[in-house]
Amino acid sequence: MVSTDRCGSANKHSWRDLPSAFGRYQRGERGLTVRIEFTPDDCVQAEIVHHYSDELLVASSHRKVFINASCYGTSVITLPSRPVDLLGWSRLLRRALRLDKCNVFPLDEQGKSMLVIRRGVVFKYDRNKGLRQTLLLRQCRNLLHTDFCKMKSGRLIFGEYGANSQLHPVPIYASDDDGETWEIIHEIDAGKARHIHGVYADKFHNKVWIFTGDANGECWVIEASEDFSDVRYLGDGGQHYRACTVFFTPDKVIWVMDSPLQPSQTVHLDRYTREIELHAFFPGPVWYGLEIAGFGYLVASAVEPGDAVVSHEAAIFASTDLISWSKLASFAKDHWPMGLFKFGVIGFSRGKRSDGAFFVFGEALKELDGRSLRCEIKL
Repeated sequence: MVSTDRCGSANKHSWRDLPSAFGRYQRGERGLTVRIEFTPDDCVQAEIVHHYSDELLVASSHRKVFINASCYGTSVITLPSRPVDLLGWSRLLRRALRLDKCNVFPLDEQGKSMLVIRRGVVFKYDRNKGLRQTLLLRQCRNLLHTDFCKMKSGRLIFGEYGANSQLHPVPIYASDDDGETWEIIHEIDAGKARHIHGVYADKFHNKVWIFTGDANGECWVIEASEDFSDVRYLGDGGQHYRACTVFFTPDKVIWVMDSPLQPSQTVHLDRYTREIELHAFFPGPVWYGLEIAGFGYLVASAVEPGDAVVSHEAAIFASTDLISWSKLASFAKDHWPMGLFKFGVIGFSRGKRSDGAFFVFGEALKELDGRSLRCEIKL
């Protein structure tokens, strides 16, 4: 069982166990002092925290999905097992075999229903009917944690994220009945992109934004209407248009490059002129980001092979204006080889809290591998 506000004594970490990176201060260009603070009384023993809000916490480890809802209490979903899951007793084996990975997307703030994706299968879960398979993916095990959006109309949209070495067409799925049934609403042509990094609902316009990767010629920013009757590919397929995370403002669409091939920067797209401006530099590709109401924005750089990766640490950066960034915390890559045992990556929980709190979770990083830490930003 998982609890949100207080863990049982068996789940508590001593303050002496906390990464030394937390509590580090940075002063931005405008004299703003920012601290990222970990609260030891609110830790969760989970590999991933998918969602954290005032009403709901959803976390997972291996085949277990832990739910803590304020109105229903705690519950656990056990996902179907495959023969390979017999090797899931070891964190290192889970890393090598990708047994730790799944996606969980709550469909309401009470935790009554949600989508779960693991090992190429999409499940619909609700408290009355339990867990049911609703879709079998063509060419991927699971998604990046940003690759899912829910439109104001309730339509659900996501795209496949797989190796796709043969560059087959990449499907984008939509559901209008809360994930009970799915249709391929759009398909990226064969050879156009390897996979989809993220699908996002534009909070200022009724548009969908899709980001693809990875090699030159495969990286596109796609703007589409909700029904995909109008689809526009932006950019030249190059690394400036390779991204996994995006932020929306009234006049701009801003993403951070996810490129190990050339230095990753923030890219500001003017909504009206379609021109881009480049700002900031990061020591490695940026996979995940988070917008915090009342503060600003966070992104996390990753450690992976590539000429443009200049650090052996994954780091969390903060900004109030999406132009100037301050490093708040960093975690060194562990000694296990990246090809087999994963890149060094930091992720963020989804969901919004009235107190601004959130979780970070990590892979292949010293002091953070397979751990989730509750954090707050302090000014």
